[in-house]
Amino acid sequence: MLARASAQFPTHKRLAREIKGAKLSFVSPRKFRRLSEALTIAGAAKAPGLYLEAGVALGGTAIYIGRLKPAGAPLALFDVFGMIPPPGDEDPQESHARFAQIAAGEAQGLGGEVYYGYRHDLEKTVRTNLERFGLDLAHDHIRFVPGVFEETMSFDEPIRFAHVDADWYSSVTTCLDRIWPRLVTGGVIVFDDYHSYDGCRRAVDNFVAAVGGAVEVLFSDSSFGLIRAR
Repeated sequence: MLARASAQFPTHKRLAREIKGAKLSFVSPRKFRRLSEALTIAGAAKAPGLYLEAGVALGGTAIYIGRLKPAGAPLALFDVFGMIPPPGDEDPQESHARFAQIAAGEAQGLGGEVYYGYRHDLEKTVRTNLERFGLDLAHDHIRFVPGVFEETMSFDEPIRFAHVDADWYSSVTTCLDRIWPRLVTGGVIVFDDYHSYDGCRRAVDNFVAAVGGAVEVLFSDSSFGLIRAR
């Protein structure tokens, strides 16, 4: 088991380095830093609420969120835990070409490892990865929600933080439609793929234009972060 971050990981930077060293995330050091900033801001929100990730892959950023969230806050992990759904008509040809490569079995994971979407036991793998980094699923209030977002993403509780790593226009739009009504004032959403996939960027831009002054942009360099202003 890797060092537990109670007294703890000396810094969030060391945690990010260990996650990268274990080949559990494509996320850059700058994106990890932005995640840390977003989690700090969300942690200052007055209202309690759920932390969630939509798009878990091998669990690298889920580990990061699980270690940095407030101790009593629940964390829900949404993913198909298998082959990702295809892009839709709103996504550009580049996204369809990327999916075709994945569907053909030609995608590679980090460091030549097996691409996560080809693993038949992905949910079990993610559970093991979280435990390797000292997370106890019951004690740390972590739950897995397998399935497509349209069928699984429904909330009765307030939401304090969301990390959306969902690639395509439809998936990101679904996340926004389901998360936004429950996001508390001061709550934060981070979009991993804003600069990677045009469908994600358009979904976020359309949303920001629609809600206007209800959101403020926290950052838009590596990933894209929003805070609910009212």
